[in-house]
Amino acid sequence: MVRWNSLGAVVKNRSSQKLVIAFDHPTQDNTWAYSYLSGGQRSPGGLDVDGFRAFDTSVVVIYSALWSDTMHTSWWKLRNGHIAVVKDGSRPNELIFDVYTDVAFGQVTVWMSPQMKTDRDFGWKFGNETLPIAAENL
Repeated sequence: MVRWNSLGAVVKNRSSQKLVIAFDHPTQDNTWAYSYLSGGQRSPGGLDVDGFRAFDTSVVVIYSALWSDTMHTSWWKLRNGHIAVVKDGSRPNELIFDVYTDVAFGQVTVWMSPQMKTDRDFGWKFGNETLPIAAENL
């Protein structure tokens, strides 16, 4: 795995749900590490977040693009440099997120390219070891 660090994605959790995030393991090559983000937290700068999902498997995570919404109950893979802003949806079992990227002149612009993935893609199963991170409050 390439360690992009400063270019990795960031997740801002403005929802009331707990999220699981996957990132490059800090000491083991070619493996993922996992942590949790509670509502009101964001992943710390310098952490190369590769994807996220709702901790509760009954929660649907909806990607809100400009012209349509896409629902998914597992992982969303983010690209380097992206900022995913996760909010509560219109129902208790829904989350909705937008993706932004910092482009020329420092303007924040909507960017469309998160990918739907599965637990197998990220090696995730409940009971996996999670690493504490210094999550930042929003």
